[in-house]
Amino acid sequence: MIDLSKSLFGLRILVTKYDNKIIGNCDIYWNIQRKRLERTAKLGISVLEEFRNIGIATTMINNHLTWCIENPRIHRLELEVFSNNSKAMSLYEKLGFIKEGKRKEAAYIDKEYYDIVFMGIITEPVNFF
Repeated sequence: MIDLSKSLFGLRILVTKYDNKIIGNCDIYWNIQRKRLERTAKLGISVLEEFRNIGIATTMINNHLTWCIENPRIHRLELEVFSNNSKAMSLYEKLGFIKEGKRKEAAYIDKEYYDIVFMGIITEPVNFF
């Protein structure tokens, strides 16, 4: 499965460890098989709750943003976030991501529906600075 994935997707993964325990991960991937989409990377991130709000997510996302800016193959970085996660949306906006749309009531969490919000940023240096 990993070998198949390598032939279909570009992938870059960052991991944060504390006391030999993984406390956060942040990945980007892009479809290298579909020429029309190969310059758009998708970001995913997760940090254990007890390690949030101390800059781990900011550091990992900034690392990916820097890599995307320096990598001419990536033009755009995008993500999805649940509408009830205002702290994450605030962080993404602080880092330059812009809300672009949503899927209405697409997530069902704790017996409630929430929107999935789409956010993105253009990472080519000419557009970034």
